Amino acid sequence: MRRSSIGEFRAPFVVAYNGSFEGSTKMFNLTVVCLPTAPGWSRTIIFGGIKPEARVAHAKAGDAEVARQRSRLSAPALRKLGPKPKPSLIAKIFSLLPTWAIHLGSNRFLDSDLAFLHFQEQTLRQRGAPKPASAYFMPAPSDRVIVAMRRWLDQYAHVLIPLPPPIQTRAALFDRWTQHTAHCRHCQTAVAGIARWRKRLNVGLVLCLAAASHWAARLLGVAFLGGLGLLGLVEQQFRVSDYKHYET
Repeated sequence: MRRSSIGEFRAPFVVAYNGSFEGSTKMFNLTVVCLPTAPGWSRTIIFGGIKPEARVAHAKAGDAEVARQRSRLSAPALRKLGPKPKPSLIAKIFSLLPTWAIHLGSNRFLDSDLAFLHFQEQTLRQRGAPKPASAYFMPAPSDRVIVAMRRWLDQYAHVLIPLPPPIQTRAALFDRWTQHTAHCRHCQTAVAGIARWRKRLNVGLVLCLAAASHWAARLLGVAFLGGLGLLGLVEQQFRVSDYKHYET
């Protein structure tokens, strides 16, 4: 669906998008908080979603004031604006997903940009341009937010200590375990659950091999092998998950 939105850079850590869908009463928000954790590293926290128009004060679509009014409304005021519409089928499906599955999808979303941004930053340094805006040709209106952010970085974000060398291997760049899984209780629980199910499937596979003379045992053994393969694919996403754009 076509949409109009306003992007806002709240120095130094927050980028927010607020807008509306064309021909719809729903509003959307995407807020990204980038918290520095070490030289050259940041932790990204993303939140937002799609909300019905009935729960916001009336204002012109696409106006930044819409988002501000939303955050200021009290519970009684929200009730006066009308009942909350029923969630869509997609929203219901997402509500059934476990937290670790949401985390895998969110990290996959970030991976789609991670390699591009990291290696473009290296190219920018190699070109040695006095200003980042002059190193790239950025004529589109949507490029203005990048230019504005770069100007802010040049003026205020002075690096006090040397940055670490750039990451050269994709395995280190997409090290999901170190960057997320090792610190997330939801993903740790999922990894432990995968280990338990792997043991159960291995036991079941051994029993199927012992009864391989029966066709039902052979079919069940094939299913167990497929389950082990699926568990391996999911577990890999918790450790290292390289994102190859030419395959996606």
